[in-house]
Amino acid sequence: MQPEIPYLRCEYKKGINRGIYSKKKFKKGQVICTEVPTAVLQKDVASTKLDPVSCSNCNKVCNTDGMQSFCKCNLNPKCNALFCSKACFNFALKGTEGTSSDIGWHNFTCVEALGSLRTEQYFIEQDACQIAAIILAKSITKVSDSKIDIDREMTILSSVYATDVLEIRNSDQFETEDEIDHFILYQNGIRMLHTRAIEFLFLLKESWLSKLGEYSIAIQKLLAKEFFLKLVTGIQIYARAIEVEPSVKVAGMPAANFRLAVNESIKLSYKDSYSKRGIMKEAKGFCPVLESIEHVNTPFFCGPLVSLLSHSCCPSVQLETSAQSMLGLRVKLVAIQNILPGDELTVSYIPTQQDIHLRKNQLLDRYGFICKCCKCSWENGGIEFSREEIVSMSHLAFDEYRFKDSLSLVKFGAKRWGRDGELFHIMGMIQLALGKWSKAHDTWHAEHFENGVFRFLKTQKEKDKAYVTSFSRGNSILRHNLKPSVSKRCITLAAGAIWLLPSQKLSKKSCEHWISLAEKFASSQGGWCTNRHNSVATTDIPIHHIPDLVCEWNLFVTSYLIPLAKQLLTASVLNKQICVHDAFIVKYDASKGRDHLPVHRDQSEISITLALNSNAEFGGGGGTMFPNLGITVCPEIGEALLFRGDLEHGGFPINSGVRYIVAAFFYLEKEKGSCKK
Repeated sequence: MQPEIPYLRCEYKKGINRGIYSKKKFKKGQVICTEVPTAVLQKDVASTKLDPVSCSNCNKVCNTDGMQSFCKCNLNPKCNALFCSKACFNFALKGTEGTSSDIGWHNFTCVEALGSLRTEQYFIEQDACQIAAIILAKSITKVSDSKIDIDREMTILSSVYATDVLEIRNSDQFETEDEIDHFILYQNGIRMLHTRAIEFLFLLKESWLSKLGEYSIAIQKLLAKEFFLKLVTGIQIYARAIEVEPSVKVAGMPAANFRLAVNESIKLSYKDSYSKRGIMKEAKGFCPVLESIEHVNTPFFCGPLVSLLSHSCCPSVQLETSAQSMLGLRVKLVAIQNILPGDELTVSYIPTQQDIHLRKNQLLDRYGFICKCCKCSWENGGIEFSREEIVSMSHLAFDEYRFKDSLSLVKFGAKRWGRDGELFHIMGMIQLALGKWSKAHDTWHAEHFENGVFRFLKTQKEKDKAYVTSFSRGNSILRHNLKPSVSKRCITLAAGAIWLLPSQKLSKKSCEHWISLAEKFASSQGGWCTNRHNSVATTDIPIHHIPDLVCEWNLFVTSYLIPLAKQLLTASVLNKQICVHDAFIVKYDASKGRDHLPVHRDQSEISITLALNSNAEFGGGGGTMFPNLGITVCPEIGEALLFRGDLEHGGFPINSGVRYIVAAFFYLEKEKGSCKK
C-alpha cells in the first residue's frame, strides 16, 4: 500500500466513505502527489523504429533506437519482455531489492509460466484479469509462503482494490425504464466478467502450480475464487486509462537538427486519457495472451491512490503520466480546480464533454451508478449551488471549449453574488476565446475593479499600460534601421497562417542583451516564474516586469513587428489596430526537464515566437511544431515566427542545453482608433 501522505486523508472503507480528501489548499495546475503504478498494461512490442516500447518492470518508455541498454527476458525465447537496466532485470527475474523469494515477479507472468493459457489459445475478455495477475505475481514474490505475510498482503489488496461484496445489486433504486435497461447492461457485464475470470483463474492456477509449485501456499490463498473475483471486479472499476500524445520527447529520440521537420519524427509518450477536454482513447475489449501477460495492446494501469479516486463529472484533479522519469513511469495527480482543505479529490471516469444523457448511460453501463455532482444537477435544471461550484463548473466548461455554457454559469453567478472578480475574470477569458478581444479588455478595465479587488484584473491593467507608456523611456541599444519591408527572406510556410520573418532587424548583440536582462531580473526575484500558465506551463518572465527590456521591446514591436504584420495580413487587419495582449521570455532547460511544450492553442489572434539564441546552444531539436500541418519550424537567432493564434502548436523538445525565445500574443482592435489601454 502507498505510504500515507500527510496532506491527504485516504478512506479505504467500501461504499460512500471511500475516497481521498485534501488536508491543505491546492491551486489549479499544482501537482498534488505522484505515485508508482502497481501494474500497467502498455503497448505491445514496437512495429517500427518510431514506436515506443516500455520496460516491463518500471514501464520507462523508449523508442527502438534507444534500446541498446535494454535486457531481454532469458526464461523463454518466445517472451518479448524487455528491461531498461540490469536493476530492473534483476528485480523482475531474480527477486532482488527486498523481495522475500529468490525469483522475481516476472517469472509468474512470463510465457514460461503461462503454458495452459497458450495451449488453450485462450483470449482474455477483460483486461482486469491481466492486471490482477500482475498484482498477484508481485504480491507472491513479496510474501513467499509466510502465512502471516500472505494474510497481511490480502488485507492490503482488499482495502485498496477489491470490492466488498460479489452480489450484483438489483435495479430497484432506479426510476425510469431507460435507467433500468442500462443498469441491466452493467449487471450482464459483471456476470460475464465473473464467468470469464473463473475460466482464467482455473488456467492461471494450473500454470502457476505446475511451474512454480514451491509457492503453492501463496498461490492457493491469493488465487482463492472469492478473493480473486473481488479483486478482478474492483480492478474493473478502479483501473484508469492512459493515452499517447505526440508532444513529449522520450529517451532515445534522435536529434531534429533540420529547421523544417515532418511530424513523423515526433515520438509518443503516455498521458492521461481523461483530460480537461474529456478526450478518451478507447481500449480494446479482447486481448490475446500471445507472448507475455504484461505486453498487451491495452493502455490501463492501477495504483493505490488512483484506485481511491471517486467520480465526478466536474472533477477536481486529472491524472498525468511522466514517462521520462529515470525511475520509470509515474502517475501525477494534478489539480484542475482550486482545492480547499476538506475537499474530496475526484476524477472523471468518462469523457466530461458529453451531454448528461450520454454520461448517465455510460456510467450505468460501465459502473452501475448515477452521478449526482454539481454539473449533473445544473444540467438537470437545479438552482441551488455554492459560489465555488459555479466557479468550478465555469472553469471546466471553458477548458472544454464550451464557451456558451461557461458564460451562462458566469452570468448566473454574477446575478446571485454581484460583481465577483473571479467571475468577471472568467467572463473576459470567454470573450477572448470568442474573438471579442476589445470587449474582454473593457471587462477587465471596468470601473468597479479600479481598486484591484481581484489580483489578475489589476495585473492585466498594469500590463496593458506598460506596453504603451514605457516605450518612450530609456536609451535603446537597437542600433539598426527598423523600417520594415516584406523582403524575399520572409518565408510563407502556410498561406495566410504561418510566416518566418528575417533576422536582420534584431542583432545577435541585442538578443544576448535581452537574455542578460531576463536572467538578471530572475536572479533578483529568486528564479524564473513557472506558474503563470496553468494549462500549458512555461518557465518565463513577463517582459513588462523588466523596465530596461520593455522599452526596447515596445520600440521593436511598434517600429518593426506590427508594421510588418500589417503588410503580411493586409486584408484581415484593414482599419484595425494590432495590440499586445501578453509578451514574455521563455526559457527551455533540458537539464531540468523543461524542454518542450505540449500541443495547445494561444490566447491570441496573432502569435509571434522570436529566437534569442543559436540552435547550437541547445543541441538541435527545438522549434514550434504544427501537428495538423505536419511541419516543425526552428528559427535561427533573431528570426521570428508569426502565425495565427488559433492554430494548434507545441514546443518541440530540445536535445540539451538552454533555449530562449520571446513569445508574444497580439489581438486586433476592431474599432478604428487606439487600443483599449
